[in-house]
Amino acid sequence: KKDLISNKISEVVVKKQLVSPEKTGKWYLKIEVRSLQSASGDNLLKEKESRNFGPYIIDRTPPIVKINNIVVRGFNSKSVIINITATDNNTYSTNNELKVCFSNTNTECSRYISYSSNNIYYHTFAGSYDGKNRTLYVWVKDRAGNKTKVIDSRYVVYKECSQKDVRGKWSDVTACSKKCDGGTKTQVSGLIDRYLRTTCTGDVSRNVSCNTFSCCSWTDNKYGSWSNWSSCNCSRRIMTRFRTRTVFSRYNGQRCNTITETDTKSCACKPNRPYIKNPTNGNWTKNNFSLNVVTSTPSNQLGYWYYRYNYTGWNRYDASYGKSSYTTTPFSAERNEPVYIRVCNRFATGPNDESNCSASTSTTIRIDKTPPTIEFFNVICGDVFHQGQNGYIPVVSKDSMSGIARRDATGHEDGGQTTRFVKTYNGYKRVDDAFAGQKHKGTACNYYINITVTDVAGNSKSASHTASLAKCK
Repeated sequence: KKDLISNKISEVVVKKQLVSPEKTGKWYLKIEVRSLQSASGDNLLKEKESRNFGPYIIDRTPPIVKINNIVVRGFNSKSVIINITATDNNTYSTNNELKVCFSNTNTECSRYISYSSNNIYYHTFAGSYDGKNRTLYVWVKDRAGNKTKVIDSRYVVYKECSQKDVRGKWSDVTACSKKCDGGTKTQVSGLIDRYLRTTCTGDVSRNVSCNTFSCCSWTDNKYGSWSNWSSCNCSRRIMTRFRTRTVFSRYNGQRCNTITETDTKSCACKPNRPYIKNPTNGNWTKNNFSLNVVTSTPSNQLGYWYYRYNYTGWNRYDASYGKSSYTTTPFSAERNEPVYIRVCNRFATGPNDESNCSASTSTTIRIDKTPPTIEFFNVICGDVFHQGQNGYIPVVSKDSMSGIARRDATGHEDGGQTTRFVKTYNGYKRVDDAFAGQKHKGTACNYYINITVTDVAGNSKSASHTASLAKCK
């Protein structure tokens, strides 16, 4: 508008709501000024003036939408993967200008998101895991504001606790049916959702084995009495005794086993009777000597050797321990009696332990170290013993131990021939003898005697004697 007086120009704003065409397409707006009048009514416009505006794109066609697939992202998820295809029917716009929104209610979203070229959308919906179908509402809006709503009810929410797992902690609800040897007991456990791991109602029970250990793995023993010791096993050098041991379970008192127990201790058998390798055979001797005694019992079983005489106690050979062959200490004292020798095993309590000492062996000890005695008596005159003789000389020989074995004598008168007299005896204790003398024509008056007497042991005694025959004239 122009003020003709002042020539001042000012704008005139004409507001007019124009209704766009119903048809989708590219439109132009043409504004034409056909008249322009002044306040006085004069036409100020000499010719018509017009101007075109545009183009304007008018879109009356909503997009085309297709839900291709709806996939739940997992059992424990309310999130879904939505695959849709949308196309804008307007050839003047592109799909990239489309906007989409998703909802589980029939209420349009307040916020749209841009359409994705890969057609994939992730969306999480509210609500519980009730296992019901969900209705998915999809709106697609083009740039012009045309909207398309698509409804799909293929989306099913996982139902909580439809698949359950045992919580994992079992509790006993019954005691074990047996104390040992394997029983059963009942256990219960709560349930949880397999995927959500939330607690579910109800529980599950199971029967499990219990107390599977042997009843006889923990026991008490009841012992019987020991038997008497057996005799010694000579080859093994042990003796045995037995007892029973009854085994009872500590868990339930049942009898588990009866065991025969063996106890052993070392022993040695009664030694075999020894023998003497050099017995005296009853012979006399004047010399010291030892006996060599032997037993067939092994030396590792033997203890000491012992000896005794009649009516005396046993004496021990101290150096004889563990010997199967032993040479005694020399016998030296005069005696005429048997000696008894025995050997004991190493378990003997002494020489009188008959169960551990052998039977004795013996030989007679005959030792005589004393020579015989010789005694001469006075001449006896007359013809008592020998006719024609004038006298005789009595001689007495004695030996109290072994006895006289031999007499060897010579005799002669004055000027006469020597005569030898030898005589043997069988161990006489006393021998009485006489040597006869004769006076020859009154000249011979003396008789000379030399005599040696030997006893059985070998001891000898010699003596000489001169007897006068003068009184027998």
